[in-house]
Amino acid sequence: RYVPLSPARIWDTRFSPGPAGQSGPGSTRTIQVAGVGGVPASGATAVVLNAAAISPTAQTFVTVWPTGEAQPLASNLNVPIGDVRPNLVIVKLGLNGQINVFNNAGNVDFAADIAGWYGETGIERFTSLSPARVWDTRSGPGPVGRIEAGGSRNVPVTGLGGVPSTGVPPVVLNASAVLPSAYASVPAWPSVSIVP
Repeated sequence: RYVPLSPARIWDTRFSPGPAGQSGPGSTRTIQVAGVGGVPASGATAVVLNAAAISPTAQTFVTVWPTGEAQPLASNLNVPIGDVRPNLVIVKLGLNGQINVFNNAGNVDFAADIAGWYGETGIERFTSLSPARVWDTRSGPGPVGRIEAGGSRNVPVTGLGGVPSTGVPPVVLNASAVLPSAYASVPAWPSVSIVP
């Protein structure tokens, strides 16, 4: 069940709170989340946070996942050199209420703001999973091949990446467009509905 919070910064490598100093290429930082920014010290199973990568010195991707679990093949942020990119992330809490943040390339600053948490008490129900890739047009899984202008793909989600095969309400996905040949928007919608 979900408990919304007023946004609170729990990590900023430039000034504090949390571990200070830029993250280098191939590095992983461990961030304390439980007991910080309005998240209870116990009872929270996952959090909603806005994660921002700030001015990387090389094009990079960022992965966020529960501490104590294997790093997944997934990206939460894809950031061009010198850019500032935020993204809303829902992440399961790991050992001791912590999360890991991996930076693939270059040196980069990070900031993270808590927006809410999930636990036994709250308003809405949510089942958190470790990130898992369910579609990659470059090599699979799912339909392979670039999508042409105006094109679309039906992408299976149920039964993959820990999502049950039946009885599934809406799912939370992080969708990334990779090296488009022109500026584009990429909407996602239920396959039985009309494109928005």
